[in-house]
Amino acid sequence: MQTLEELYYISLPLFDFWGKNVVYLEPRGAISQSSVKLLLQLQNQRYGIKAIEDEIVATLAIDHINVNRDSVRRILKGMAPKDEQENRIVGLKNGFEFIADPAHKITEENLHRLYLMTVNDFLSDDLKWEEDYLYGHKKFYVVGDR
Repeated sequence: MQTLEELYYISLPLFDFWGKNVVYLEPRGAISQSSVKLLLQLQNQRYGIKAIEDEIVATLAIDHINVNRDSVRRILKGMAPKDEQENRIVGLKNGFEFIADPAHKITEENLHRLYLMTVNDFLSDDLKWEEDYLYGHKKFYVVGDR
């Protein structure tokens, strides 16, 4: 484990509850930022668009938001959103574009910006994060529905 830590762990400027740096492993053979960017580009290959479409549908389903795949396809083609649901799709598309840009390193500020563009902008005013908070200002709990 120590060898793994010494050779491959990359410390982030983020800290856990015990004050230790949060670390991650550089992906080896995984999807890179440039690969995500390629997936977002309009291209003749169906796989890229389908992969992003599936990811958007699955991500929204986590919050029990069922979207029409035709709406997702319209937004991925660059069309304007017609309703609030399509605005959420735009937010996720913008998030994918944000993380695909190599200039956006993993930092607290960038994680906060990513959250704002993909989630916070679509919450009701009583659930939105207050402006001066990098993290949520209210307690919340993640519980199962069983």
